Amino acid sequence: TWSYAPEVEELRRLYEKGKAGQWNAETDVDWDARVSADDWIMNPEASALAQLCKMMGKDEATQKAAAFDEVAYTISQLLHGEQAALQLCGQLTNVCTEIDQKLYAASQTIDEARHVEVFAKFLEDKIGTIHPIGGALKTLLEILLRAEGVQKKVLGMQTLFEGMAVGIMDMIRRDSANPLVTEMLHRVEQDEARHAAFGVLNMR
Repeated sequence: TWSYAPEVEELRRLYEKGKAGQWNAETDVDWDARVSADDWIMNPEASALAQLCKMMGKDEATQKAAAFDEVAYTISQLLHGEQAALQLCGQLTNVCTEIDQKLYAASQTIDEARHVEVFAKFLEDKIGTIHPIGGALKTLLEILLRAEGVQKKVLGMQTLFEGMAVGIMDMIRRDSANPLVTEMLHRVEQDEARHAAFGVLNMR
């Protein structure tokens, strides 16, 4: 596009809101907080694996370790999804036709890069491992990355995957027993609220 004047006021406001909402994954998160499989990382009743271990008569240490692994696996899948979202936003800056769309897609690219950074740092430094991507998720993300046109990419990313991811993050944050997990997911969800708004505006 060779037109640079604002054309969609709501998108331009969303872009401005995104600029004001930037945060630094390295310095704005308390990385000194303790994360250990010896502690409850989430509410025991909210962990399917912990409850299964309890039903099998396993001791509390085993239950805590199971909940820890459950969170590790789930956040690993969120990390892989955020990497796909990062690539999709990069694609959107090319395929969007209006300058307001391009500017917002560029700002969301920064958000997604930060989400990849914060989840990867958490898993590598605090959990000690990143689980591989699940087969079904990998297939769906590859299909979405190959989708053509703005509408299909926005519908798939903002409506399907972002919506599903936010639901999972909200569930973990709500049941979290660890301040670092709570803070990290709260910050990411604040960004995701803007992303959902972009999806709604573009699907009108």
